[in-house]
Amino acid sequence: AVWRVVSTHPGTWWVNDIILYKDSLCREELRPHQRSAFGEGSNPEAAFDEFTSTMYHVNCGGSCQVGMIFHEAVDVRCLTLNQGSSQGYATKDLVLQKWTGYGTGGSGWTVVKQFKDIQIGGGPVTLKRGRDCPAFVPEHTWYTVTSQQGGQGDGAVVTVQCNGEGPSGNATCMDGFWSTLDLLCRYEGAATRTEIWVAPQEADGGSSKISGLVIAFVLLLFACAGCHLGTNKLRKYRFDQAEERRRLKSADSKDCEE
Repeated sequence: AVWRVVSTHPGTWWVNDIILYKDSLCREELRPHQRSAFGEGSNPEAAFDEFTSTMYHVNCGGSCQVGMIFHEAVDVRCLTLNQGSSQGYATKDLVLQKWTGYGTGGSGWTVVKQFKDIQIGGGPVTLKRGRDCPAFVPEHTWYTVTSQQGGQGDGAVVTVQCNGEGPSGNATCMDGFWSTLDLLCRYEGAATRTEIWVAPQEADGGSSKISGLVIAFVLLLFACAGCHLGTNKLRKYRFDQAEERRRLKSADSKDCEE
């Protein structure tokens, strides 16, 4: 097994010691006789020899690495870092990587854990990986996993997209649990994460508008027909009332003559 740590420190990186452990509590150390060191700069073995009198240093210039080749399969779950005590000689960001071979289609190195904002000064710091997550299962059928970095390890990131073409979001493995995927699968009026994303229908846009106009026109015709029918009924009622009044007036006149 081959493991390495990558520093993004832009200046000179001074390392007193890096101790690797196979348990998350940093108690079971991976012993020196089981490994050999490699790295940029001179004497990378000094980074792992556990002697404070020796020191590994390298001019990173933006990025540099130091690692171990183990003579058997191992899993690094934790590490302690004792580095320079000032910002000019220490890094705040470190990446733990494992060699997985070129068969994966990438560079051969897999990011296992990213450590950010590492404390500088005050002696060694303990950096834990955390627990691995179970296999990521999309919450909804319309979620499509487009990429996954770091496998299922602590700090792994899964990118999910709506129906494989809509908006996307990330879920991160955090000490055995995947973070909540805050993804809205709809362009317009999305209020909850469960709404389905609907892609714009450019080809049917014109026909949809025409259909809407036809429906509105038909409704207007019905409304006009109703108004016309109501007006005719009112006219007939008024005509009948006038005829009744004339009939009664004519009858009263005949009675008076008699």
